[in-house]
Amino acid sequence: AAFDTILFFLFGKVLSGYDANDVRQAAKDTLSYLFAYLSDPLFFMVQHIPGTTASKVRQKRNAAWKVYDSLVQDEIVQMIREANKEVPRDTERLPGSILESWFACEPKFSNRGLGPILAEVRGMVIAGFETTAHALAYSFGMMAENKTLAAELHDVAKKALHSGGGDMQAAMEQSAIVTNFFMEALRLYPLAPMLQGVCTDDIVLTFEDKQYNLPKGTNCLFFNYVMQRHVDYCKGTKGPHEIEPGRWNATSAQDQPFLHTFNNGPHSCPGKPLSILEGHIFLLQAASRFDFTFPEGVDRVLCEEQLLLRPKDAMPLYVTKKLY
Repeated sequence: AAFDTILFFLFGKVLSGYDANDVRQAAKDTLSYLFAYLSDPLFFMVQHIPGTTASKVRQKRNAAWKVYDSLVQDEIVQMIREANKEVPRDTERLPGSILESWFACEPKFSNRGLGPILAEVRGMVIAGFETTAHALAYSFGMMAENKTLAAELHDVAKKALHSGGGDMQAAMEQSAIVTNFFMEALRLYPLAPMLQGVCTDDIVLTFEDKQYNLPKGTNCLFFNYVMQRHVDYCKGTKGPHEIEPGRWNATSAQDQPFLHTFNNGPHSCPGKPLSILEGHIFLLQAASRFDFTFPEGVDRVLCEEQLLLRPKDAMPLYVTKKLY
C-alpha cells in the first residue's frame, strides 16, 4: 500500500503488474549497496573485481534497479511524450503528480534523458518508503516509552475512526495529535542526522556581533539531529529531548519547531507531504488497535548511527492487540 501511494504521487495513477516481495527485496539491496559504498573507502574500486563481496553487492543493486525500471520506464516515457505534446494525456492520470509538475516547470529535467530521470525516480521511491517506515518505527517505540501519550493517541484515534464512519479524511481532521506525534518522531530521530548543502551565492552570517563570510560554492553541513533538538529551535514548553506533540499546534511554519529532515529551501524533498500523510494514516490505524511495549531490559527508544540514524537492534517491541 505504501509503495502504491508513492507511485501515485509520482505518476498521478496507480501502476500495476509488480510483485511486492520483489520490490521489497530491491529496496533492501539498493540500501545495502548505498551503505557499503559510503562506509568502505575502497568499495568503489573493489566492486569491479569479480567474485568479491563488493562485486556481489553491486550485482544485487543492478538487479534491484531492473525491478524498478521495468515497472516505471514505460510510464516515464509516456509522460515525457505527453509533456512534449506528442501524445494525448493519459485519461487515468490525475493532475498534480510530482513528475508531471517537474516536466512542466523544469525543462532541464526532461532534457537530461531517460537514464537520469530513472535514477531520480529510484531515489524518490527508496527515500519515500524509507523515511516513512523509519519514522513509524520510532513512533511505535515512543508509544512504548510514554504510555500516557500512547493512551491518549489510542483514545483519539479510536474515536476519530468511529465518528468518521469510514471517511478517512474526516478521521484525520479529528486526530491532529496523531500527526503531531509523527512529526515529533521526525524531529527527534531524523533519518539523515546530517545533510549537505552548497551556497549558490555569497552569504554573510552574523552571530554574536561577529560576521562570517561563506563564498559562493562553499560546502555546508547541517547537523539535523543536533539542530532539531536545540532548545532555541524546538519550541514548546518541555525540554528539547522530550516528546511533546503540542509543539506542532501552531499553524504557521515559522512558529513550529525547526525541521530539516526533508531539507529546506528550493531543494526540499517533494515527498514530504506524502510521508506525513502516510505516517498519519498508518499511525492512526496502529494506535487505535495495538499496544507497544519494550522487552525486559529496555525502557526507552535507543538509536545508533550507521550513516543513517537507525533504531538500535531494529526497535525490539512486543505488539499486543487492544481489546477495547
